[in-house]
Amino acid sequence: MPAADMLGILAAQLRAVGECVDEVEAKLLAWHRADETSSRLQAVPSIGPITANALVAIVGDPSHLGLGRQFAAWLGMQSNQVAASAPAQPSCKLRTRS
Repeated sequence: MPAADMLGILAAQLRAVGECVDEVEAKLLAWHRADETSSRLQAVPSIGPITANALVAIVGDPSHLGLGRQFAAWLGMQSNQVAASAPAQPSCKLRTRS
């Protein structure tokens, strides 16, 4: 099989995947617009429709979390990781060889 034929097959597969991604994205955006919690989350800087939908799917009803600090703790973040300017710190100590 010539290389051009193989590249043609790969290009067709790539187009098909792109169409599937477009369809999933359209459904995701429609659900996002219809969901009040997801739409409100998008008002937070750096949170778009995909992240907002993921948070709604994971958290469900956010009323049990209360404050943002409780949400960060629920996610497993340490207090020094909550601030955007704080660098991420590993939660466990790595052993070094002696």
